[in-house]
Amino acid sequence: MSTRIRLGVLCGLLAAGCVRIDGGAVEVSWVVRSTDGRAITDCSCANPAISKVRIDLVGMNGDIDQTQPCAGRTSCEFPCQRQT
Repeated sequence: MSTRIRLGVLCGLLAAGCVRIDGGAVEVSWVVRSTDGRAITDCSCANPAISKVRIDLVGMNGDIDQTQPCAGRTSCEFPCQRQT
């Protein structure tokens, strides 16, 4: 392997390291299922009815670093019927 290729690979590996993220986006799709595995397509027909889904994101270190960007935020709640 030539020195130029090795240098390129090394630079690529260094560039792919962990970085601090201050913002971003998460896209989630969901299907609510009954206890027997059937998809519930009408959340108002569930017993009890389901009005919304709340996303709960937790950082890699869980409770240690207290990274929970959705804690107490209504912007992380979505109508159940939306499914995304």
